[in-house]
Amino acid sequence: MTPLKSFSIAVRTPDGVQPMFVSAAGGRFTIYQRNHVASLTAALAKTFPVVQRLVGEPFFAAMAARFIFQSPPRVPMLADYGADLADFIAAFEPAESLPFLADVARLEYARVRAWHAADHASPPLDGADAVAALLPHRIVLHPSATLIQSDHPVLAIWAANQPETAVPVEDWQPETALVHRSGDVVLNTPIDADTNTFLAALLTAESLESALLALPDPDTAGAALLHVLQLLQAGALITTCHEGTLP
Repeated sequence: MTPLKSFSIAVRTPDGVQPMFVSAAGGRFTIYQRNHVASLTAALAKTFPVVQRLVGEPFFAAMAARFIFQSPPRVPMLADYGADLADFIAAFEPAESLPFLADVARLEYARVRAWHAADHASPPLDGADAVAALLPHRIVLHPSATLIQSDHPVLAIWAANQPETAVPVEDWQPETALVHRSGDVVLNTPIDADTNTFLAALLTAESLESALLALPDPDTAGAALLHVLQLLQAGALITTCHEGTLP
């Protein structure tokens, strides 16, 4: 192992040993190591404020320290750090009493991802002709959008832990959310069960038309199409049409 790699691993180990080649530095290495972990922990706390609030700062700091060693930053942008935290939490035994925590982390990271995602100009959808022109084209998620399916009321938990708009969790039911950016605002759009079923088919279908034809109940096609149009208008979905116009 090269000295540089040895140093990198030791710095990222919360209780790591000091490499032999820096032993002369004495306590300075420990200070550097602690500052490194503290800066990454602060970055994670900024991305996952609800997760931190749910578990408390001491628990979050200890969990973050273990995560930092296991999944160090791969890119220099700290705003992007934490993509793997939800999976880490799901396997983190001390957090098993909070089975919803991993999904809350997924929601929070999706919101950060939405904020930094690329823009995409959607074609206008005015009039029946424009809607008909959508039928041959694929519908996909906007670059800012993430579909989160949870066995827990992930949206309600997130809302209940906002500093100014907190509301109690009244109904402990599974929730599906489509997180996306609309203009300069990141939205959590709840998705009902029927729309979720249609979206699952739509996002893998060759076209909107083929997804509608594959519906087991033709009577639901109208409602399904309406939901899709609403999500297109909101910017959560886009078509494979480009240049801002429909053919």
